[in-house]
Amino acid sequence: MTTALPKRTAFQLLKFSLVFLCLALMTNISLAQTKQEKQPAKQKRVVESAEQQKEKKEAKEKELRKEKKEKYKDADKDKYENEEMQEEEDEYDGPGKAMAFEVERTKDPATGKVPWDQLRIAIEKTDQAKKSAAANLTTALTWSERGPNGDIRGPFGNSRPTGQQTSGRIRTIMVDSTDATHKTVWAGSVSGGLWKTTDITASPATWVLVNDFLSNLSIADICQDPRSGFQNIMYFCTGESYGNIDAVNGVGVFKSTDGGATWNFLASTSSYTNCTRILCDFQGNVYLGTVGSGLLRSIDGGTTWTNITPIGLSNRIADLEISSTSAAGRLHVTTGVFSSSSYRYTDIPATVTSGSGWNASTTPFTSFSQRAEMAISGNTLYVLPCNGSYQVSQIWKSTDGGDNWAVTTAQPTGNWASGQGWYALSAAINPANVNEVIVGGLDCWKTTTGGSSWTKISSWATLSTGFYIHADQHDIQWWDGGNKLLFACDGGLHYSTDGGANMDDRNKGLRIKQFYSVAIHPTETNTFLAGAQDNGMHRMNHVGLDSSLEVTGGDGAYCAIDQDEPQYEFGSYVYNVYRRSTDNGATWSTPVNNQLTGRFINPWDYDNTANIIYACNNTGTYLRWNNPQTGSSTDVVTATGFTGNVSAVHVSPYTANRVYFGMGNGGIQYVDNANTGTTVAATNITPSGASGYVNCIVTGSSDQNLIACYSSYGVTNVWLSTNGGTSWTACDGNLPNMPVRWALFNPDDNTKAYIATETGVWETDLLNGGSTVWTANSTFPNVRSDMMKFRASDRTIAVGTHGRGIWTTTIPSIVGPSVTIDQAAAQADPTSASPINFTVVFSESVSDFSTGDVTLSGTAGATTATVTGSGTTYNVAVTGMTSSGTVIATIAAGVATGDGSAIVNTASTSTDNTVTYNQPAIGDLIVSEIMQNPAAVSDNNGEWFEVYNTTASPIDMNGWVIKDLGTDNFTISSSLVVPANGFVVLGNNSNTGTNGGVTENYDYGTSMFLSNSDDEVILQNGPSGIIIDEVDYDNGATFPDPTGKSMTLNPTKFNSVDNDNGANWCEATTPYGLGDLGTPGAANDNCYVPPTVTIDQAAAQADPTSASPINFTVVFSEPVTGFATGDVTLSGTAGGSLVGTVSGSGATYNVAVTGMTTSGTVIANIGAGVATGTVNVT
Repeated sequence: MTTALPKRTAFQLLKFSLVFLCLALMTNISLAQTKQEKQPAKQKRVVESAEQQKEKKEAKEKELRKEKKEKYKDADKDKYENEEMQEEEDEYDGPGKAMAFEVERTKDPATGKVPWDQLRIAIEKTDQAKKSAAANLTTALTWSERGPNGDIRGPFGNSRPTGQQTSGRIRTIMVDSTDATHKTVWAGSVSGGLWKTTDITASPATWVLVNDFLSNLSIADICQDPRSGFQNIMYFCTGESYGNIDAVNGVGVFKSTDGGATWNFLASTSSYTNCTRILCDFQGNVYLGTVGSGLLRSIDGGTTWTNITPIGLSNRIADLEISSTSAAGRLHVTTGVFSSSSYRYTDIPATVTSGSGWNASTTPFTSFSQRAEMAISGNTLYVLPCNGSYQVSQIWKSTDGGDNWAVTTAQPTGNWASGQGWYALSAAINPANVNEVIVGGLDCWKTTTGGSSWTKISSWATLSTGFYIHADQHDIQWWDGGNKLLFACDGGLHYSTDGGANMDDRNKGLRIKQFYSVAIHPTETNTFLAGAQDNGMHRMNHVGLDSSLEVTGGDGAYCAIDQDEPQYEFGSYVYNVYRRSTDNGATWSTPVNNQLTGRFINPWDYDNTANIIYACNNTGTYLRWNNPQTGSSTDVVTATGFTGNVSAVHVSPYTANRVYFGMGNGGIQYVDNANTGTTVAATNITPSGASGYVNCIVTGSSDQNLIACYSSYGVTNVWLSTNGGTSWTACDGNLPNMPVRWALFNPDDNTKAYIATETGVWETDLLNGGSTVWTANSTFPNVRSDMMKFRASDRTIAVGTHGRGIWTTTIPSIVGPSVTIDQAAAQADPTSASPINFTVVFSESVSDFSTGDVTLSGTAGATTATVTGSGTTYNVAVTGMTSSGTVIATIAAGVATGDGSAIVNTASTSTDNTVTYNQPAIGDLIVSEIMQNPAAVSDNNGEWFEVYNTTASPIDMNGWVIKDLGTDNFTISSSLVVPANGFVVLGNNSNTGTNGGVTENYDYGTSMFLSNSDDEVILQNGPSGIIIDEVDYDNGATFPDPTGKSMTLNPTKFNSVDNDNGANWCEATTPYGLGDLGTPGAANDNCYVPPTVTIDQAAAQADPTSASPINFTVVFSEPVTGFATGDVTLSGTAGGSLVGTVSGSGATYNVAVTGMTTSGTVIANIGAGVATGTVNVT
């Protein structure tokens, strides 16, 4: 038994309705009028009439809104807002405005048209750039796909049953004829690429993206060669061309010969940029329908093409069908896409020519100046002709292969095409029952009686009847004996296994959301907000890929999350309609509902500091929402100097209340104090020569650094200013001719930037005018990218794409120059010297490293680190230690900048950056010699004093204070190291030719004078340090008072106690220089001190005594020589000739006195100078 396949898959014909970036179906009257001379007068009138009808409809809707608002007034404000929001959730503005909006911001201002052939070139150049980057190992950002890969309706999202998900806009679907199970399905999205599942019956189905290179293509139709052995050959054509503006193009036809694994562009089709349908017959011939180039046939696999458009018919092909599995088959064609509609068929499609072989119907269906969609099964056809109001007023049926047509007995409810039959129209026949038909417009209707009755079987909003299918039906596939059904719509795919009795979505895993915007949460790593075309506002809070929550319905436009108070989240619908959540996205309201002003997708920005929203309003004005966190107060502000209607808004993060505005005509202005008043002055900073649509303005590290992005074709797209807009430089560099929609400066360097373009994200390491080299990020898909946002806390970039959802990356923390700091090679450790020296080495030459950039710590209390050096190597001299302990030196990150960039250093590392410092104690340094009164030279030239180090470690006197008790005072301002157990000389004149021949170690000049009489020399360890030594000489009272000789401290008294005693000082005896006496910087002369002597009764001497001799003991303070009999003076009252006989040696002697003749006293004394000390102190 053979299982029938659906209409085109029965012949292995695949139908895709893809547009280039959702733009082919335009109803923009201004562009239509630019083609006035080429279009028939009738067509122009029809277009104008349609536009007039739309305008009247919009005006009526606005009037009703005004009446409702007046009805509720303030007392019922909440009721009004809630009802209004619910209506908007169920409201659909249709594709026309979105497409017109897209044309406005991408058209070449020179032609008024969108040159979509340039996009094909841009895509190819992007692919080449990625391959080149990979070949050259060029580093770039690494991106992660965040989805969503499905969505869940929140309480304020578009109405749909619980559990039903949406994905994005699908134009076509196909059941693969090579799969005998009929489970393999291909799906083509508007701008999200070509997808495939091998099991459509699974819930969820597993979807695989075929090729990211195709992400930016809107595939209009696809077919599969039906011949056995050739079914791996496929074709798809591009350009959703059911619009009235032929400026919106596709790029031609692509072909696969390996079952869709790879695709190649057919260069022969480069001029066929507005494709609608493509078919392949059982002879392998290919038929291509286009808008503008007519109907074409290729008999050689797409190498060459022949125009076979029936003579007299429009060259704007609406639909193609083939009605037989025979080798020839009957080919059916309808024409009329915003032109006169007609129908023809032929039974010789392989050989038919424009002038021969085509047949007109004997009884035709009524035609209009619009498209007509067909469904076919054998000889039975149904046709849906769209009229000038974009409605299908009558469905027609033929049972004889198209020769005769009749209106079906009944029709679906009036206006079932919802006024957008030009855009969304589809039909399918049950392959097992030609009387069972489904037609789709906004929703779906079904007949089981060949058209005698119709039942609505789906609703995209409130489910009053049938099952849920998202709005706008573009393709319906029906197979497996009428059991399997698949619907392609603007919300994705919906599947039935029982002929439509039950329906479920197959959207999980189709990552094709078309986002206009993205907002990034300041602290929650995985929380994002994004606005999607046709599919509402979405909130994501998941790791990796998962479903989003649709928090509001309708179209989702711009959005923001307060970066300081993130519980406040903001979204928007079309024009100036705003959503607000005050509870982290849990609940939403519509506090501002203004559909009378602004653009369809209205640009605005949120001031995170002042909490104000600024938005486009009308030409020459902007809208200010004054209290978005709490209220609904808005002002329309007239900005004198505005050159057009606002197209981009950027609040300065640096200058309070400064707002930058871009214009749709290329102008750029900023307004200071934008937060007050209703009339303000705008400052014009438009780049000279700029034109097109300003889509984005961003600041770098200050208001001086600006990038402006233009989204038009044919213009300079990237402008850079480094002086706040005074002048600009064009930085397109090697970019293809394509829209650039957003930009970000690299957070570390204003010469680096990232841009969101029509083919994904590009980046540059150097903004360098026309020489700028942009690199396409190879891990980012070739997809239109609308907005970029940056979170500084973790350096995350989030990008909202128009077809592939949200993507994120983390900017690597650029490693700046590394730096080490260690003890200098010659630094003693431990040390008492100051300064303590450290060596600093950077990995590359740096600038602005200076004193103050070194962090000091440790227990020694060091206070000052003086930096010297340049380039990569520096010395740090640390002083100011106040106690013994450790001195530790480190360098914080960010204190020095690599030369030629804004990259700062990392924190220092060290092998040994700690030195032990021994703080000098009292007496560690002493004053040991003073020349207060030279004779060879004057006092003004020859005064000096000497300092001695009593310790075994060198001591640096840098920073020490030398003073007296008067006004003399100076601080040693450079290194003055006193060697261990060594000397330094400080004087008032370092010139040995005039100072008497003294070699000085430190010249204090006139900062100190040494009085000839009495004065003080005080050594203090720093201004707030302790007194290490103090000598107060006294004009000869106890200290010597020489002239031409220094006062020298006895070498045996080198301590801070003994040098306070003038008796320990003497006059120098060694000459120096010009003849004065002293030992500056050398060992002191010895000072001679006479030995002392005592004489007392001997220990055994009796007193009184009658014995003779009488003995006395003599003790000298040191051994002496020359002490003998006769050196003792005897006296007393005992008469006689007394003699004192001396015996002994060294320091101890005995004196025996004899010769007493009478009773009385005997007294013994020793006069000075009778003996000489034998030990000299050295």
